[in-house]
Amino acid sequence: GQYFSGFSSILIVYNNSGNATPLQVDYLSALELVLRDLRQPIRLQWINVALLKDLTALEDQVMGALNSSVTEGFITILSKTDHFLHARYYATRNANVRLKDKRYLFLCEDESPAEFLSMDILQEGAAVNTRNKDDGVARLAGTTTTSPYRDINFELWTQKFVGAFGNLDALLLDAFLPNQTFAKRVELYPNKLLNLQRRSLLPAGQGDVDPIHPAKANRSVTFDGAEANVMKTFCQVHNCHLRVEAYGADNWGGIYDNESSDGMLGDIYEQRVEMAIGCIYNWYDGITETSHTIARSSVTILGPGPDFDRFAPRFFLATLLCATITLENIYSGQLKSILTFPFYCAPVDTIEKWAQSQWKWAAPSIIWVQTVQSSDLETEQILARNFEFIDKYMDKKKQEVLMDLANGHKVKGAPQALDVDNIAGALFVLAFGLTFAGCALVIELLIHRMEIGK
Repeated sequence: GQYFSGFSSILIVYNNSGNATPLQVDYLSALELVLRDLRQPIRLQWINVALLKDLTALEDQVMGALNSSVTEGFITILSKTDHFLHARYYATRNANVRLKDKRYLFLCEDESPAEFLSMDILQEGAAVNTRNKDDGVARLAGTTTTSPYRDINFELWTQKFVGAFGNLDALLLDAFLPNQTFAKRVELYPNKLLNLQRRSLLPAGQGDVDPIHPAKANRSVTFDGAEANVMKTFCQVHNCHLRVEAYGADNWGGIYDNESSDGMLGDIYEQRVEMAIGCIYNWYDGITETSHTIARSSVTILGPGPDFDRFAPRFFLATLLCATITLENIYSGQLKSILTFPFYCAPVDTIEKWAQSQWKWAAPSIIWVQTVQSSDLETEQILARNFEFIDKYMDKKKQEVLMDLANGHKVKGAPQALDVDNIAGALFVLAFGLTFAGCALVIELLIHRMEIGK
């Protein structure tokens, strides 16, 4: 369970019918206990092949599981694991969600591990999956497992992958003994890319190819360029050997809707080469995946720029007129607000603050300050100096204002007809605009006549 505990989702494919062997039932029960005891929650997806009609239904179920979540682990408990492999390759080619496969664990009770790992679909991959799903499978029927160890519970097999020869050969990784220990105590899921042990990789390279004698011997091959340096550096770091597959110039290739392909990209898709560097467009995202993006490329398109033309005179003058009117309105409005309402300041709620504010105050009788005129307090002396005597009966305008303030209500009078004084400001702005526009029109006519005269 420790090798699958860090995943977000695991797919388990099993057979819970009457044909299941006791070992498969016990293994399934043990797997459920292990997954139930994991510390962090993991999404588990279960597929019971006993409920499916045929291999096509299994392919649809596997592809649906891959599209619904980030599936990183695969565990199978089947008597015929090859059916799952075909379904997995089908999902790889058609699923919308594509991730690099993390870890697989197959329980093969009646299948020889060496023969199972030498199946055509594991040796040739996608090319086999486009043929009949039963090709290369019949030889696995009725085989039994032979082990170099005695009294063992399980053997763990894998593909060699590394080395100069036999990269896809079956390799006995370790054995689980009855005392619940491993015989070799090796890493069960090693990172085989760290040291490829002089494995020969088949990269695709562009260059001059002899179309008449493509397989002619006794020729020297030079692998150079930015992409070649990336591949050679990769092999220097990971201890591998390059066997370049020559392609013609500009032969990146493509993949088509009918699953046919050509060029470098097509050979990667058909698994005829293992590594290629090229440029692909966005529409390949739905059918292929890349291991790593080296750089993003783009095409710069140069086109004629627009002519630098000044504003038309009438448009410039109209803009200037509108800006002038707007500025005048802002200035006059701000000036009126300053003259009408004083700026806000701290509240005057004490005698001392009233004296410091130097506000004038008035009353209709001098008796209001007679008691404080001879006071020794500076505050009262300031208030006495700021006092003004105003007659009780003032002019008509001030008296009406005070009356409205005292009563809080004033009856609206009859509607008054507007005269020229009421719209003098608007008429001035209109006259200014018409004059300015007329002058601009006269200037344009003169300029136009001068151009015609030339």
